[in-house]
Amino acid sequence: MAVNYTNPFGPTLDPDYGLSSWGFYDDFIGLSESATEHAARWFNVSTTGTSVASASDPFGAVAITNGTVTAEDGGIQLAGEPIAFNRSKDMIFGVRLKASSITGGNIFVGLHEEVGGGAFDVGSGSALIQNHIGFSANGVASIFFDTADGSSQTRTDTTADLVASTYVLLVGKYNALASKWYFYVNGVLKGTHDLDSTYVPADGTQLTLGLHNEFQTAASTLTVDYVYVFGVR
Repeated sequence: MAVNYTNPFGPTLDPDYGLSSWGFYDDFIGLSESATEHAARWFNVSTTGTSVASASDPFGAVAITNGTVTAEDGGIQLAGEPIAFNRSKDMIFGVRLKASSITGGNIFVGLHEEVGGGAFDVGSGSALIQNHIGFSANGVASIFFDTADGSSQTRTDTTADLVASTYVLLVGKYNALASKWYFYVNGVLKGTHDLDSTYVPADGTQLTLGLHNEFQTAASTLTVDYVYVFGVR
């Protein structure tokens, strides 16, 4: 079920979040349409060769599979709802997912600048420093938290690892009062990025919530249990 511009968690998300908050949440439960139709309605599917289908999960999930040749990356992105980063406004995003394979590819989960007509790429080179805030695993099990301002990037090892076919909850939370991004893996605080000492997108940068799955010549699937992003108006 996709919910737009409301906060299904209520005040439990954060004491400062309430009627003045905005948000999006999808747990992929009770879909009245196919997963492909649902993804087309709520998300931009980033590239050809990508398939989106309902996953076998008792709590509802969607599976995003990349293609089998180079550049057929798998990805979904919250469609038509750009988020302007504002260092004076609290924000939080979270994704619970599992990956069928870890090595040989690049995974990104979080907020990213739109490029290439709504798609995004965090594979290598200049793509790594496009404006973004989120988690990545670049061909290894180690999960990093990344922020970038379009020209430079800060990467921090969370010391947590992805395990193939095992769910992990990744949450990034921005506290405007402290001017810090806090990042959590499975509910455990793994570190912070201070806006004064790390590279972060400039105020007003348009970001969207998305997941990216790039494997060179092999298919890999990201199974997503739920996604959300909320902020203070």
